Amino acid sequence: MFRESIVRLLRWVTSHIGCYQSKILSMQTIQDTIERSVTLTCDRREIIQAFADPNEVVKWFCDSIEGSWCGGNEVLLVWEEGRCRAKIEAIDEHRFAFRWFPGVSDPDSPITQEGTTLNEFSFSEDDGATRIQMIESEFVALSEENAQIGLAENSKGWDWEMNDLKNYLEKL
Repeated sequence: MFRESIVRLLRWVTSHIGCYQSKILSMQTIQDTIERSVTLTCDRREIIQAFADPNEVVKWFCDSIEGSWCGGNEVLLVWEEGRCRAKIEAIDEHRFAFRWFPGVSDPDSPITQEGTTLNEFSFSEDDGATRIQMIESEFVALSEENAQIGLAENSKGWDWEMNDLKNYLEKL
């Protein structure tokens, strides 16, 4: 009887190890970041203002913002195509960061670290110009489906948004 219990337990464990190994292997093949950058010669203060002032953010990023645009607050980012809740993590002269749900458009979900990606913009001097580096990370922390959707949608989306940012700042 004891031996039969051990055999059943071993069969159960080995059948489930395969499932977990498959999940781990598939998640290991998912890219964890999207990275984009642009280098601009415009005034660094204008660059920082484009992120710090919600009236400027809506000129290049989203159509409107609902909520108070400051560190620690949740806001609702609104586009013609939909809405997304985000939590502002940092706004200062070196960095702008926020969390959101990539590939998920439930604006009523509260923002927690779980199930979100971190979007960080850093500003650095680059030979008389300012380099804006954007990194969206933590895709591997999402479900495989949300990670794949988020990576596909946001890879294209960040191309557009960084181009919009560049065009906006070059006009100032």
